[in-house]
Amino acid sequence: MSEDKQGASAWEWWAGANDEFYQAGPCASRDEAVEEGLNNWDDRPVHIIEALRGEWPAPCAESVIDYMFENSDDLFSEDYPDPLGTKVDMEMATADLQCALDKWMDKWRHTIFPTPTAFRASRNREVVLPPIIVAAEAIAAFAQAVHAGEPPCS
Repeated sequence: MSEDKQGASAWEWWAGANDEFYQAGPCASRDEAVEEGLNNWDDRPVHIIEALRGEWPAPCAESVIDYMFENSDDLFSEDYPDPLGTKVDMEMATADLQCALDKWMDKWRHTIFPTPTAFRASRNREVVLPPIIVAAEAIAAFAQAVHAGEPPCS
């Protein structure tokens, strides 16, 4: 996956035989995506798109804290107790844990988790016709003009 200077995924070009699944890519440019698509799908239209791949999110700190309390039954003889700190303390501790989880994900995301194939954003969606279809359409238009008695070229 290409990344920008901040480490976030960058816009990449993709090509596919339909507009739901883009199998060819990532490509560095629109032209490269078109070429790869035309090479893969011969005489069929090629769907291209510029997209950002999804990213694995960091775990939610609140969910981690809740999980720890909910799964601590063997530590207490009664239902788990309420947190000890004040509301402000809990907010600070949660923010600190979220920061640690975010840093961990940034460091290890691409080592542990596979690269997502779903897009989180897209732009510049287009269908490119292969030369054979473009030529066939031109021939059909020419034949229609001749049949109608119109001059084929102006």
